Amino acid sequence: MGDARPKILIVDDDPMMGTTLRLALEDDFEVEVAPSAERAMARLREAQFDLTLCDLMMPRTNGMDLHRWLAEHDPASAARMLFMTGGAYTEAAASFLRQAGRTHIEKPFRVDQLLSAIRGMLARA
Repeated sequence: MGDARPKILIVDDDPMMGTTLRLALEDDFEVEVAPSAERAMARLREAQFDLTLCDLMMPRTNGMDLHRWLAEHDPASAARMLFMTGGAYTEAAASFLRQAGRTHIEKPFRVDQLLSAIRGMLARA
């Protein structure tokens, strides 16, 4: 049996973005999509992922909230979060991203840029 492909959980409230990201990544990774932070929390209670790719700004529970929750429950997984931002975010979100170890990619991004960011984080993990 060959090496297992890295598992990525995509967390984005935009169904089109979730589908697009899944299609872009599924050749290289085992990919699941959660349409909300709440659904991501449920999935993260059940399974281990090598990386969580998370939209920073979402309704109800945002990416910062998900990170805080994950840091309490699985600090190693919290360190393997890559955040996506659309550029329009609050000062609190900007401060959150400036903290050490908080990697993010600005939307819109190209697939090669995303793959590079993902591979870089997986290599450091």
